[in-house]
Amino acid sequence: MLKRLFSNNVFKTSFLLISIILLLFNANTLLGCNIKFKVLGEEKEIYDVDDIIDVKLTVVFTHRVCPTAIKGTDFNANGLEIVEETEWEVIRGRMMTYERELKLKVKGNKEGKLTLSVTRECDLEGGFGSITFKSKPVEKT
Repeated sequence: MLKRLFSNNVFKTSFLLISIILLLFNANTLLGCNIKFKVLGEEKEIYDVDDIIDVKLTVVFTHRVCPTAIKGTDFNANGLEIVEETEWEVIRGRMMTYERELKLKVKGNKEGKLTLSVTRECDLEGGFGSITFKSKPVEKT
């Protein structure tokens, strides 16, 4: 069977290899938005209440053109409060990439698990990302 697949016909073999390469390069368009977080500055193992955490958020549109605008990105904070945020900055490249910096204030919770989740919903798979920190458990009054 391999002899038939890779026969002496150079045209057929070249066509097959180019088709496989094109399929591999376009495989990322099947996935939703790529959402990444990066802590700026010093990172602690355990945060105290009222600490400020600087985070850079990067969203890459894997479909290049998304029907949901970047402002349609939803944030959900548990034990954290977004106290300051920059505007979305467009980073040009092969994919449409957006960045934004956030200042998160630690409010704490009973579990001591702080989470910032980011969700994008659209017809092209959307996207989800989250970052988690630890804090001392706090009893709410």
